[in-house]
Order: sequence, then C-alpha cells, then structure tokens
Amino acid sequence: MFVKCRLKNNSMKNDDDKNSRNRAAAYVRDAVGQPKCSIGEQTAVIREYAQRRGLEIVKTYADGGEIG
Repeated sequence: MFVKCRLKNNSMKNDDDKNSRNRAAAYVRDAVGQPKCSIGEQTAVIREYAQRRGLEIVKTYADGGEIG
C-alpha cells in the first residue's frame, strides 16, 4: 500500500477500544524519481493512520531508495 503524505481526517475511522491494539510494522522509503515525501513525513502519516485504526507500530523499516 502506498501512503500519500496527506490523509483526510474524514476518511479515517476512530477505534474506540484503545486497549485492544493489533501490532503492525511501517515501511518508509526515499523513492528515486517519485514525488518527494521525506521519511519523517511518511513515518508521521503512517503513525497517525495506525493510531486511528487501533494499530501499534512496533517496528519501522526504512529504505534509502538505493538502486541495485
């Protein structure tokens, strides 16, 4: 799934039961030849997305966008 740097608040559903979180990992990358969205911005958007859906990010994988 590709996440844009901006999410619309009305497109996200809140999770009322904050105690029953599912674990998840985030993958961010500095893509070559794509519109720039920094790794920090991507991480923040993914964390917001996860929080609103009751997911707990337990690991973040970062790819520097190196070719080869």
